[in-house]
Amino acid sequence: MKIDKRSIILLAIFVIAIYVLLPQVSSFHASVKYLSHPDYAYLLLGLALTFLTFFEAGTTYVLLAFKRLRLRSEYLIQLSSFFINNLLPAGIGGLGANYSYLKHMKHSTSEATSVVAANNSLGLFGHFLVVLVVVTLLSPT
Repeated sequence: MKIDKRSIILLAIFVIAIYVLLPQVSSFHASVKYLSHPDYAYLLLGLALTFLTFFEAGTTYVLLAFKRLRLRSEYLIQLSSFFINNLLPAGIGGLGANYSYLKHMKHSTSEATSVVAANNSLGLFGHFLVVLVVVTLLSPT
């Protein structure tokens, strides 16, 4: 019986998936319990704030871009990059989607790269400010 490389790779992926997913089964049951009786006010607030992030990100790209971008199209790009980020690790999918869209809208390589880098730098700075405010407010005086 001959074992090929493809079978070994598939077996390795299966073992890793089991190793990663099995410990999460208990938290899945807890999530189902919470989803069966949701607090609709928090659910609507979460959805509204999630969609607000797409509009904020789209507006930021429109303001940072060197060439004119359509705001409506940019909102759709941000929505699609949200789903792409769930497929690719560490935000690479969103970076690639935005870079590709900027290239499609006739930005040069350096322009597209600098717009994406500036947007992510602003995001990093914003997260830093949020952490700083929370630490300041929650620190014992």
